[in-house]
Amino acid sequence: MKPSAIPAFLVALVASALVWGLSPLVTGHLEPWDADGLYYVAALTVTGIVTGSFFPRPLWAHYLGSVVGQLTYELIFLKLGPLFVIGIVFLLGYSVVFWWQRRSLRVFGFILHTVNVLTQVQGRTLFERRER
Repeated sequence: MKPSAIPAFLVALVASALVWGLSPLVTGHLEPWDADGLYYVAALTVTGIVTGSFFPRPLWAHYLGSVVGQLTYELIFLKLGPLFVIGIVFLLGYSVVFWWQRRSLRVFGFILHTVNVLTQVQGRTLFERRER
């Protein structure tokens, strides 16, 4: 693993494990995908955006950290049953939400930067007020 990927991986790992750790407190369910509503998807979305804000690259480290963090939490704190392997498949799928939020934030930043550059060509920046 590249040295630049280690912080992104570790922060994603901890944030994703916290999604599982907070699930019993927030939803009353040990596993976040058992909760009513959108807790799991919303929590992965928020953690993906937050961790991606601190460490924008590399994207693969965010996804891998998310998967490893959630899997580690399951292995350490939960009783494993016969559906554990199926759970890993679901976990791989749900972790795409975490990764996608990080990726979409990057695209949004690029769009915002492009609009700002284009408006600078016109002599003002996007965030300046237009005086009439």
